[in-house]
Amino acid sequence: TIIKPIGPTPPPILANGTPDLAIRVVEIGIITSDDATGTFTATSSVFRNQQAAIVFEVTNNGTAVAKQWDFVANLPINTDGYYRSDMQSSLAPGDRVRFTMGFKDVNARGENKAVFTVDPDNALRDSNHTNDSATATIFRID
Repeated sequence: TIIKPIGPTPPPILANGTPDLAIRVVEIGIITSDDATGTFTATSSVFRNQQAAIVFEVTNNGTAVAKQWDFVANLPINTDGYYRSDMQSSLAPGDRVRFTMGFKDVNARGENKAVFTVDPDNALRDSNHTNDSATATIFRID
């Protein structure tokens, strides 16, 4: 019997490799607070009084461990929409972590953009900075 792993094979960890943190938006939706934990429902449209939510993922596509890192989010909300995370744990090559960020009071009717950036200060020696940001579009429909 031959056993093969499912999913992509992580790149090998090399002594002289470099990390490559990449961020991508996975899903846009709303969080309903009908229970204590809240329920995520995928949708690209929200009403003013709903809690919008964006699921995003950070992956290390590189060949070395990405030491501690952080991310920022610029959210389209009526109050200060800037959020900076705490320092996050190291990610080995092929590792990923998923976040769900909820927020209320989307700015205006129509198209609103949220921008997420991993390692915003370029503190890590990252092999590819073109995949350090991701944008999500949310439509407020009221």
